[in-house]
Amino acid sequence: MRRLLVMFILSLIFIACEKDSNILISDLVIQNQYYDNEIFTDQNLRIYGKWEFLYSFGGIGGSTYDPTYDFLEIVKFGIYGRIDNNNVKEIGMLHVYKQDDSETIIDFLPDDEYKNDYFLIQKVIEFNGNDTLLLWDNMCDGYTDYFKRIK
Repeated sequence: MRRLLVMFILSLIFIACEKDSNILISDLVIQNQYYDNEIFTDQNLRIYGKWEFLYSFGGIGGSTYDPTYDFLEIVKFGIYGRIDNNNVKEIGMLHVYKQDDSETIIDFLPDDEYKNDYFLIQKVIEFNGNDTLLLWDNMCDGYTDYFKRIK
């Protein structure tokens, strides 16, 4: 019985250590890489953190799609990264296109090494409480990406 308990505890420690080794964009970038100061107003500072991509919903027929990556991490000042299977899929700069009391629109601009044919993605930021982020493309038949806060 004691041997089982020791094996169980060692397994938990191994799993906990493995989770701590997950990659973070904040460990790979310099805070003032793109901007020297804060780019968001106080109402939008909640965007910073690591977000799990849950699903995307929209289109004319109201389709639901599984995420194409696992996590979105947004770091001060205006840096983002997309992570899939603990690998960095994209790092880039956020550009604030519009920011006022009615809405905030941001552009995702990947660094040169991550650019593809469709590299400029504009999204409207919405928060649902403290743990849900919605990014939608501001079109009548567009899609909304749903994220849950991890950190």
